[in-house]
Amino acid sequence: MLTYFKTLLIPILMGLGLIAGFGREVIVASLFGTSINAEIFRVAYGLPSIFSDSLAVSLVAILIPYFLSNQDGQESLNSSTAFRSTFLIAAVTMVVGILTMPMQASLFAPEIRGADRHNLIVVGALCWCMFFFVFLSIPLRALLSSKKTIWPNAASQLIRSGFFVILLLALIFVGLPNQTYAIGLAGLGSGVAIFAVSLWLANKDANIAHLYHQRGNRHFKSNLPLIWAIVSIILIQLILSSGRLIDRSVSNLIGPGYLAAIEYSYAIMMAVAALIGTSTNIILAPKVAKAIAKTGEIGPENRRIVTIIFLVACCTGVLMSVLARNIVSILFERGNFDEVDTLLTSQIFAIHALSLGPLVVSLLLFQILLQKKKTGLIFSVAIIKLVIKIISIFLVFVTDIDIYKVALTFIIAEFSFAIAIIFMIQISNSHPRKIAKY
Repeated sequence: MLTYFKTLLIPILMGLGLIAGFGREVIVASLFGTSINAEIFRVAYGLPSIFSDSLAVSLVAILIPYFLSNQDGQESLNSSTAFRSTFLIAAVTMVVGILTMPMQASLFAPEIRGADRHNLIVVGALCWCMFFFVFLSIPLRALLSSKKTIWPNAASQLIRSGFFVILLLALIFVGLPNQTYAIGLAGLGSGVAIFAVSLWLANKDANIAHLYHQRGNRHFKSNLPLIWAIVSIILIQLILSSGRLIDRSVSNLIGPGYLAAIEYSYAIMMAVAALIGTSTNIILAPKVAKAIAKTGEIGPENRRIVTIIFLVACCTGVLMSVLARNIVSILFERGNFDEVDTLLTSQIFAIHALSLGPLVVSLLLFQILLQKKKTGLIFSVAIIKLVIKIISIFLVFVTDIDIYKVALTFIIAEFSFAIAIIFMIQISNSHPRKIAKY
């Protein structure tokens, strides 16, 4: 019974994390609807959250080998390299993020001006501090995973989203004069929470302060391979997220409320895609890893599994599109999220939902490219997706621009991305034994 529970623990924690993450969206919708505060939250929280959420899985996989290289029962000097490199990147990214917040505000929300723009910059700075603490928790979680303590990784989203909701509601309840700042403070608090929990758990098995200050490998050049691997993943995620950032900027130009509405639609899409992708990847990933280790290819059986997942996701997307109004109403229509917000969001979601199939299969195939360690091909598919998105947005601009055409470009980009990944996997299969290393 205990073994059975341990087997189910990871997917249960990941499922609860997805529910908590979506619960955060429901709370924000109830508190702010599609008002200016909701749009400030989307822009300020968006990029730091995208980075901290999407980087964790890949970086944990990269860092684990550094913690598995033990010498005479002591933590390897490579462990110190891992901690110092991630600290350096976290600090630099945070500082750059804070200093460029005025530019981010102008680029992603050009119609937010005056006092609201000042609030956006302040909340954005708090969210970049959140990113710093979340990023610092990644090597701690990798260290725990290397010691076969996997559940903190699986529970990270649950801890972050849960603390965010609790802190946001507490700050609103005590009557914080500026509710917009409550968003930033809740985000910062959630980042500190996941770092504190990870630090407490990791420090039970290792002297973390010792690893940060351990002698050896202190020359910057010795850290370059790991730093470059991490920076590469950050750049890839930035390129992959560019489409969503473009949508945010364009929707803000169309009129007030559109940015928030399109982001609520994204929230539903990403939650469903993550649920299907994560649950199936738990079964698929070990099979793919074994097949790649043996032949360098994913194998015909795994291709059939991916095809079935794609068809199931497509059918689910069509069903969600048909029921879009009911789904949005059930999930969001309460508090300050009224019928007008439901109508606007559901019309966008009905379009977005049709891309669920390629979105899910892209998540699975992207992980396959990561397992093959084809960094160059990963960069290529990311750039292809961005180029397709820019072209489709440009075509929207030269016609009569509206939010529904902007939503349509999401489908175009995701289908193109899925096709590009399939093509790149075929290229990598042409040289199955030549698997590059980070």
